[in-house]
Amino acid sequence: MPIKLKSIKAEAEACRKAWKGLEVGTDSVHNHHEVLTEKLTSSATDRINYILTDKPLPEQALRLRLFRPVTRQAWAKYQKVTRQAWAKYQKVTGPAWAKYQKVTGPAWAKYQKVTGPALAEYQKVTGQARAEYQKVTGQARAEYQKVTRQAWAKYQKVTGPALAEYQKVTGPARAEYQKVTGPARAEYQKVTRQAHNIICKEKNCPWDGKTIFV
Repeated sequence: MPIKLKSIKAEAEACRKAWKGLEVGTDSVHNHHEVLTEKLTSSATDRINYILTDKPLPEQALRLRLFRPVTRQAWAKYQKVTRQAWAKYQKVTGPAWAKYQKVTGPAWAKYQKVTGPALAEYQKVTGQARAEYQKVTGQARAEYQKVTRQAWAKYQKVTGPALAEYQKVTGPARAEYQKVTGPARAEYQKVTRQAHNIICKEKNCPWDGKTIFV
């Protein structure tokens, strides 16, 4: 159910009232549309004024309705819930990430061993061509493009097979990592979305875990 917003003026007055007497450094919720919670780095009054002067008119009432202080009790409860969820998530992803790196690490080293010299050679050739190009214009542009295209083709000839080999190794490893961590990530996101309700008291808040604008 969408929020029944009041006029921008009424929402601004309610927002000012909610923040009255609170200082910079207070924990806030929905200060910015893509950040759930953060500490105020300037006064709430400044933020409210900024919303009223710089944010698009259709966004102002919603921003003002959701921008609220977080009580110490709510913040402590929120941290407790999210820390437990994060620890549980890391318990699954930590070993999975270590396994992924164990497989992909040697492949990355092998890839860099091949592409490193090729990249250095490419930069050497194009650097010289760029320096020459900067001295002259016109016909020099065509020559510069000719040299850099040839250098890029040579670079790709070397790195293309190396990249394919790297992806051949890392692709299955990445798929396995995502398979193992996917359910844990989904559970973590579920818990954090629920934890949102601890610090945001707006019953029909549109926050989806990423933004208030959906």
